[in-house]
Amino acid sequence: MKKFTKIISAILTAALLLALLPAGMIVRAESGTCGDNLTWTLENGVLTISGTGKMEDYSIWEDYPAPWGRAVKSVIISEGVTSIGCYAFYDCAELTSVSIPDSLKNIYSYAFYRCTGLTDTALHEGVQTIEYGAFSGCTGLTSVVIPDSVVWLGDELFFGCTGLTSVSIGSGLESAGGAMFAECPNLETITIAESNPNYHVSGNCLIDTRYKSLIAGCKNSVIPADGSVRSISEATFQGCTGLTSVSIPEGVVNIGQLAFSGCTGLTSAEILDTSDTLLFIGAWAFENCSNLKSITILSRNTGISTEAFVSWKDEDGDGEFEAYYPTTLRIYEGSRAHQYALANGIPYEFIGGSTAKGDPDGDGQITVADALSALRVAARLAESTDALIASCDIDGDGVITVADALSILRVAAKLADPSSLDGAEPVELLHIQVTTLPTKIRYIKGEPLDVSGGEVTLHYDNGSDKTVALTADMVTGFDGSTVGVYTLTVTYCGKMTTFNVTVVEDETVLRIAVTNLPKTAYKVGEELDVSGGAITVIYNGWSEWIPMTVDMVSGFDNSIVGTQVLTVSYGGATTTYNVTVKDPAAKVTVSVETVEAAPGAKGVEVKIIVNAASKWNWVSMQLFFDPAGLIYKGYETNPVLNDEINAGEKINFYMDDTTAKNGTITTSLSSKKEEGNNYEYLFVMKFDIPSGASGFKHIVVDVAALKDRENTDIPFVAVNGGIIVA
Repeated sequence: MKKFTKIISAILTAALLLALLPAGMIVRAESGTCGDNLTWTLENGVLTISGTGKMEDYSIWEDYPAPWGRAVKSVIISEGVTSIGCYAFYDCAELTSVSIPDSLKNIYSYAFYRCTGLTDTALHEGVQTIEYGAFSGCTGLTSVVIPDSVVWLGDELFFGCTGLTSVSIGSGLESAGGAMFAECPNLETITIAESNPNYHVSGNCLIDTRYKSLIAGCKNSVIPADGSVRSISEATFQGCTGLTSVSIPEGVVNIGQLAFSGCTGLTSAEILDTSDTLLFIGAWAFENCSNLKSITILSRNTGISTEAFVSWKDEDGDGEFEAYYPTTLRIYEGSRAHQYALANGIPYEFIGGSTAKGDPDGDGQITVADALSALRVAARLAESTDALIASCDIDGDGVITVADALSILRVAAKLADPSSLDGAEPVELLHIQVTTLPTKIRYIKGEPLDVSGGEVTLHYDNGSDKTVALTADMVTGFDGSTVGVYTLTVTYCGKMTTFNVTVVEDETVLRIAVTNLPKTAYKVGEELDVSGGAITVIYNGWSEWIPMTVDMVSGFDNSIVGTQVLTVSYGGATTTYNVTVKDPAAKVTVSVETVEAAPGAKGVEVKIIVNAASKWNWVSMQLFFDPAGLIYKGYETNPVLNDEINAGEKINFYMDDTTAKNGTITTSLSSKKEEGNNYEYLFVMKFDIPSGASGFKHIVVDVAALKDRENTDIPFVAVNGGIIVA
C-alpha cells in the first residue's frame, strides 16, 4: 500500500491499543532519568527536564514508552539539553506550551506527534534538525516559523496539521523531506528567506532550486511556468482539499506518486507539456480527486501509472471499497494516454479532430508518395478501391483524377494547406505548434540537423486541428558548428513557431544524483522495482533528467533482511540509495549454552548460538544476567576486559561483523555460516568465576529486545542457559 498512509495507520493503531489499556496497568513515576545525564520531574502537569546532553528515544509500544505518560500540560526543557527524543511527547493532547533552551539542537521523529493542544512550536535559532513527523497531527498549530539555523527537515513533518495556515522557512535549510505538509487542507502561504541558496518559493510553491523539484504546496499554489520546476515530488499536494485548479506547465518531466491525492476540491487540471518531455505520471497521483471531472493531457508520449486517476467508494456500506474513475481524460488520438485509457477502461475524449483526406497510406502525413498513389489510379496504373476514393477523391466527384493528385501534391509540397483537401468550406490557419519534439534535440558539435520524429499541429479558425510531420525544409536557425542553445524556427504556410536544441562539445558524464526515489521497502523474495525512479545526469555545462532502469542498479539481494545500499551507475558515474528488505514471519532461535565451572575458574566460555530461517545483515538482541558475581573477561576477539556484571545488567549483541557496546560491557560476532536455508551466528563470551561464588548464574535472553535495524520486533524462540558453579 502507500508509504505515508501505512506509517500513520500503524501509529494510530498503536495509539488505540494503548488507550484501551486499563489505567491500573500503566504505572507512571513522578521523576526519573531520561538520558545519561538528564532527569525529569512531573508536578501538576508541568514536566521539567534538566541536565546536559541527549534525551533518550522512546516508543509508542508498551516496551519503552516515555516514563512521564501523556498527562503533560506544559514542558520546560532546561539549558544544557541538546535533543528531544523520538516519541517523547507522543499523544500528549493536553500539552499547550513548550519552553526550549538555546542548547537544543535536534528534535527527533514523532517527538510531538498528535499534541493537538499545542499552538506554538517554540522553535528558535540554534535548532538544526527536525526529524520525521515531529509535529505531525498537531491540529492546533496555525503558523510555523522555521529559524535560519535549521538545516534538515524530515518527511511528513507537519502531516495532518489541519489548522496550519502559514509556514515561513529560514535561510539555512539544506535538505527537506517529502510530504511535509500533506493533509494540511488549510495551508494558505509558504515563504522562505530569499538568501537561501538551496530552495526558493514561487507562487506559494516550495522548490528545490538545485534539482528543480517542487516539494511542497498549498491551496493557493500556482506552479510557475518559468522552467524552475522539472518534477513534482511525491505527496506534494496530498490532502490539499482547498486546491481547486492546477495547471502543470511545459517542462515538467515527472509527477510523483500521491502528488495530488485526496484533493477533493480540485475541479480542473491541465498538463500543458506539448514537447513530450513529461515522461511519467506516478501511482495515485490524482487518487480520490472525486470532483475532478476532466483533465487535459497535451503530451502524446507520457507514461501513466495504472492507478494514477483512481478513486474509491463503498457503495453498499460493507466496508469493501471499489475502484472507479470519475475523471475523463482529454487526450490526443493515438497518444500513450489514449492507449492507457483503453487498457484501463477510463473515460476519455479526443482533443480537436483529424482527417485522412490526402493520406491514402494512413501514416498521418501527406507526402509525395500519397500524390503518386492517386496519380497511379488516375492513370489506370492501379485499381481504385473504396478506401482510395474516400482518401483521394478531393473534389468529391466520385472518381480519382489527375486534378485530385495535383491537389494532394500541392499540400505535400507545402504550397497549400491540408484543409484544402477536406472539401468543406475554406478555413484559415491561425497558428502552428510543435507538439512532438524531434527524437534528437541534443547534438555533438559537428552533427547535422535531424528532425525525424517531430510533429507540428495546425490550429484552424473553425476549431479543428491537424498534425503533420516536421520536415527539415520547415526548419531554419541551426548551426551545428558552434556550442550553444539554438532556438529553431518552424515555418508552415506562412505561420511560425519555435523549439530549442542544444549543441555540446561532448557527452562525458561528470556525476549523477537520484532525483526521484523508486520503491524502497521490500519483503523477502520481492524483485527489484525501479518504476518512478529517476536520476539527474550532470555533464560539462548541462544536465538532463532520465528515468531509472533496472540495469542501472546493482547491489540488491532479496534474500538478505535489513538495510541495503544500492548503487546506481550511468555513463561511468555512480550514486547510491538505500532500500530495506523485511521478513516479519521469519523465526529465530536463540540458544544460550549451559556449562559447569568451579569457583575461582578463569576464562570460562559460554556460547550463544542464533539460528535463523532467513539471512540477516543486522539484528540486535540483549542478555540479562542474574544474580551478580560473574567477571566478564571479553569475547573471542577481544579477551582483555575485566568487567564485573551486576544483577540485571544487559549486554547488546549485533549479528554483523561490528562490535556492540553497552556501557563497558562489550561483545561481537565470533562466526557465522550458512547451511541450506539455515543461517547460524555464533558468539563466544568468557567469564572469571569469583572464588566464593556458587549456584546457577542465569544468562537470559530478553524477549522484548530482538530487533532489526528499523527497530522492528523479530519473532523468536529463546533457550536460556548460564553457568553452574559447583
